[in-house]
Amino acid sequence: MLKHYATLTLRTIGRYPGYAAINIVGLAVGMTCCLLIALFVRDELLTDRFHTHADDIHWVSTQMPAGFRVGVPSALKPTLLDEAPNVAAATEITFGGRMVVEFEQAFVYENFIYLAEPSLFDVFDFPLVRGNETTALIEPYSLILSTPMAEKYFGDANPVGEPFVMNDEVYTVTGVLAPIPQNSHFQFNAIISLSTRPDERAPNWYPGRHNLYVRLQADTPVVAFHQTLNRLETQNGPENGNYTLASMAFTDVYFEAAGLTRDGLTGNRMYLAIFATVALLILLIACINYMNLATAQGSRYAKEVGVRKAIGAQRSHLMSRFLSESLLFSGVALLAAIGLVEVLLPAFGHLVGKTLTVPYGDATGLLALWASMALLTGLVAGSYPAFVLSRFEPATVLKGKPRTSGRGWLRKSLVIFQFAITLVFLVGTLAIQRQLSHLQEQSLGLNPEQVIDVSLSRGMGVTHEALAAEIEQLAGVTGVTYGSLLRGGFMPIRTVGGAEELELELKTMGVGPDFLDVLDIRLLAGRMFDAELATDLDGSVLLNASAAAHFGWSPSEAVGKTVERYLESFEQGVSTIIGVVDDFNHESLRKEIAPVMLHLKGASWPNLLVRAQPAQVPAVLAGLESTWAEMVPGRPFEYAFLDDGFAQFYTSEERLAEAFGYVATLAILIACLGLIGLVSFVSEQRTKEIGVRKVLGGTVGGLTLLLTRDFVKLVGIGIVLGGPIAYAILNQWLAGFAYRIDLGAGLFVAAGGMALLIAVLTVGYQAAKVARANPIDALRYE
Repeated sequence: MLKHYATLTLRTIGRYPGYAAINIVGLAVGMTCCLLIALFVRDELLTDRFHTHADDIHWVSTQMPAGFRVGVPSALKPTLLDEAPNVAAATEITFGGRMVVEFEQAFVYENFIYLAEPSLFDVFDFPLVRGNETTALIEPYSLILSTPMAEKYFGDANPVGEPFVMNDEVYTVTGVLAPIPQNSHFQFNAIISLSTRPDERAPNWYPGRHNLYVRLQADTPVVAFHQTLNRLETQNGPENGNYTLASMAFTDVYFEAAGLTRDGLTGNRMYLAIFATVALLILLIACINYMNLATAQGSRYAKEVGVRKAIGAQRSHLMSRFLSESLLFSGVALLAAIGLVEVLLPAFGHLVGKTLTVPYGDATGLLALWASMALLTGLVAGSYPAFVLSRFEPATVLKGKPRTSGRGWLRKSLVIFQFAITLVFLVGTLAIQRQLSHLQEQSLGLNPEQVIDVSLSRGMGVTHEALAAEIEQLAGVTGVTYGSLLRGGFMPIRTVGGAEELELELKTMGVGPDFLDVLDIRLLAGRMFDAELATDLDGSVLLNASAAAHFGWSPSEAVGKTVERYLESFEQGVSTIIGVVDDFNHESLRKEIAPVMLHLKGASWPNLLVRAQPAQVPAVLAGLESTWAEMVPGRPFEYAFLDDGFAQFYTSEERLAEAFGYVATLAILIACLGLIGLVSFVSEQRTKEIGVRKVLGGTVGGLTLLLTRDFVKLVGIGIVLGGPIAYAILNQWLAGFAYRIDLGAGLFVAAGGMALLIAVLTVGYQAAKVARANPIDALRYE
């Protein structure tokens, strides 16, 4: 029976290739979208899950009242290992940042250098391909290289035991990491033994520098571990102040700790949900197209159904016949989709910022996914045509008068649904693009344009002051300062004196004396730092307006007040507020401007900010490179434009906007195919009517309007229904931005107008083609 049904389907394909091609292409496009997005979502959800004990690992940190997290107290780890029987292992990791590598008389910057303990391998699965995990991180100045970094500097040779110079310090290579999976939010280039940078202070309960990762005993309830942390907080509360110890499942860090970790890799579950929903909707639209196109061909199946019923075929047999056809179409579309995935995967990976591959190694799971998709798509797409076509009555059909319009309301509803969803995609595309433009056009309270961020390092052989002084002499340079706008730490400060003491955790930035002038940040009250005043190094700070307002001070009232804070030495000291600056953005505009404290940083700060005249940027860059080569020979010259750093805050929104643009285009194309199907169906039902109207003098324009009018109504209804859905979804998405656009009527009118115009052109073209047909062809047998 199945072979018979397959033969009938192949005959249909051969007899009506256009109909078959439209069906297969529509389903293949929908499946391709689903498969591509499924690969992306799968890769994201598997992030950090390759570790054997992934579900038992937790990230422990110190959480400030303002919500951000810092390192744990140095006394926490030994206390947990001694007093918490549910802790199987614990390890501390510190982000070491970027270092300059000296190799064969050349200097190269390397990023993602970490410091870690030997217990790293007791918690995580980062196997070594060379070296011994037990001893590799014991001795000071021990160094483990990643496989790419080992190959970069040593080729195929074994680097274990070889010296390696970073930041003018000599390390000994003790191991090489196996290739780290892409879906790990830790991407080590090198790991230094933590004993190289020991904490000389006695164990204490102040917030520290290190991230703590704890592996619990298998099946340990997380609640029990939280109770242990709460007990330690209570016992050490007087010294710990207002801070709390918090833990997060390691597998959630990638998604939940955006902006809190320093490895630069974060995910977004909301965007995953959006992508997955989009994929399913695109596939559903393609299935709806199949339904409309299949029912539009109703008269071609009518006689077959009539004859089969006349000789005793049951309705269930006929439904099986049509379902088998949809399943075969679905299977062919799946094969086409698999080929398209292989072709489009590199471009799609670039769009989402990942290198994706089809997991052929998991053959069972992959085949199950493919089979499930083909089966589900075939059943969904074929169920309605099978139900409608199998209802034909043999007596009516064999007289040449099949009735297939009984469920016209359902076909119309499907078209309405298609265009409602299409409107959501169109409005979403426009809204995301406008929100992105809105963020990029916002006043930041400073001017990052034409500011060149030059990376510095230790051991350059020249003082930073001398280098800055030389750069200031370059033509086109209008200012030079130290500091980094896009980096910095968090620090608590407490008011000293007054009726009551108030505390605030705020962002801290170490800056140079000319920081405000170079970045065009407005000073509201007081003065800027003076490099000639020794007291300004540790004894003076600047606050932004938000920080001053937190304490209830106007800018002028804040000047002269004193606050207690941590100094560069990590000791507490008292500083005087010498000025208040206007609020300025230093992070994504998803957030409100946070309280900020500026303190004077010595010239050892590893960034030099150089402002150039707009027309002189190329000349300034050439001068910088020449000056660098002369004063810092052998060291790499690296720079970045500060405004590019701000633009990187919105990479995910840019990708979402681009993805939605493609999705909206696909949705429109597929929905238009659905309209063509429905126009074909209605035209087929009204063939004789159109012929009679033409014989009686009906014009092509009039007949086109007659056939188009009803479809325009359907599209209009879809647009009206899609508007509130789009508004609700986008309003929820925009709630995540402190600075957002308003979803005005203009946005929906523009998207609705686009959808309506495309639909009118599609329907009008198809209707005009029918209206131009020779009426003799329709009436010759009457």
